[in-house]
Amino acid sequence: MASDQVHSDVAIVRRLFDYFAAGDTDGIRALMSPTIEWVQMPGFPGGGTFYGPDAIFEGVFSKLRREWIGWKSVPREFLQAGDRVLVLGHYEATWPLTGCAMHAEFAHLYTVRDQRIVKLQQFTDTHIIADAMK
Repeated sequence: MASDQVHSDVAIVRRLFDYFAAGDTDGIRALMSPTIEWVQMPGFPGGGTFYGPDAIFEGVFSKLRREWIGWKSVPREFLQAGDRVLVLGHYEATWPLTGCAMHAEFAHLYTVRDQRIVKLQQFTDTHIIADAMK
């Protein structure tokens, strides 16, 4: 893989997190392939596999914003992993029914093709998140 492609893939995923932080839904959508596959851990709130930006926005992003207070995905490190980008970071939010705050580490594995994100695979400790909801 060419060095400039590696830098470009990481830059695209960094931009995704910048758009998340800014609440820029148009920017997020522009980075997603129309056929994107978004795989979240079973046991994660709204966990499962979602196809296409509309399904992801409704089944994942909107749900987290509606159900949690202050949901954030905070990246710490971006690493090129062959033809994919690995992001290490954490989630933080408060479950309103219990008032419990949670902090759960995550690893996200992104596949980028033709300047668009075509797949996300999420890895996180869903037990920590579930505990905040009890």
